[in-house]
Amino acid sequence: MLMNRKLGQQRLKAAEQVVAFCKKMVDDGLTHATGGNISVRVAGTEEFAISPSAVEYRLMTVEDVPIVDAEGVSVAPSRYGHTPSSELGMHLAAYRALPATQVVIHTHSPYATTLACMEKALPPIHYLVCSAGENVPCIPYYPFGSDELACAAAEALDERHRAVLLGHHGLVVCGDSVYEAYTMAADIEFCCRLYIQALASGNEPNVLKPDQVDEAIRTLRAYHKLEPSA
Repeated sequence: MLMNRKLGQQRLKAAEQVVAFCKKMVDDGLTHATGGNISVRVAGTEEFAISPSAVEYRLMTVEDVPIVDAEGVSVAPSRYGHTPSSELGMHLAAYRALPATQVVIHTHSPYATTLACMEKALPPIHYLVCSAGENVPCIPYYPFGSDELACAAAEALDERHRAVLLGHHGLVVCGDSVYEAYTMAADIEFCCRLYIQALASGNEPNVLKPDQVDEAIRTLRAYHKLEPSA
């Protein structure tokens, strides 16, 4: 009974984080309409709370959020029968690629998506790029919700690349906490804006040297571990 109560509390916390950060994603301009999605690992389990498909973020409640297992099977359905995000497969593939991941966030943020539409990777032009690793690669376009997209995104992810631009689509980031993942998504959007502005000036910006990248990765990961989870 106590174990079931604890699991219920953990599922509720994960669902609350999905709702809170979906709303924040809209408020901060990191997505458009019902685009993008967020999943959060239920602490200590192989279960995941994920934003439901086609639900307005500003109106979303915890009762709307489904909980699935590592195979995508529902273990705690949405009270209102909402299905998981159409990108469920991509989220689960990201967790398999980086098993320590606790949160996956997919945005349609304007500058990151602009770079994705150019099929350009984000190089380390600013130290904040290193919140995601040595750079942010860009994969080709695959139809949204497809197995091909999920596989290609997962193949681009590793410990040195915890974010990937999806060609003609958007951005995916993987974090150790909801705070870290969300901050990473915002940092990458900021850096994509800087890169696009530099390109618009007619100049290809210089990039950080490998040792500078390594130092920034270590410093930023340590910094985010000190921050409280939101």
